[in-house]
Amino acid sequence: MGGKLVFGGLLSLAIILGVFAQGIAYFLHENIWEVAPVYYLNILTILSVVMFIAALIYVNKSFKPTTETGNRNLYYAITIMLAVPTTLWSFFVFAMWQG
Repeated sequence: MGGKLVFGGLLSLAIILGVFAQGIAYFLHENIWEVAPVYYLNILTILSVVMFIAALIYVNKSFKPTTETGNRNLYYAITIMLAVPTTLWSFFVFAMWQG
């Protein structure tokens, strides 16, 4: 139960940070520090990608290779199917902001 919660939390937060990074960057710029929003966007994009990688590492560490291979492959597939479009969107927004 706890492993699924950690996995779901990592994926959910990575997706939220990846998809809504631009809005979060503007929010942080207006309410936290007056740093240029592009720096916030850089940090949020990198953090999103790192969290997807962490989810893959977590799946690899939490499932025993001999008994739960089917579950592990399912979690890998879910992670990759969610990570690829989210990361592509993040990098697209990131590239547009960079000029």
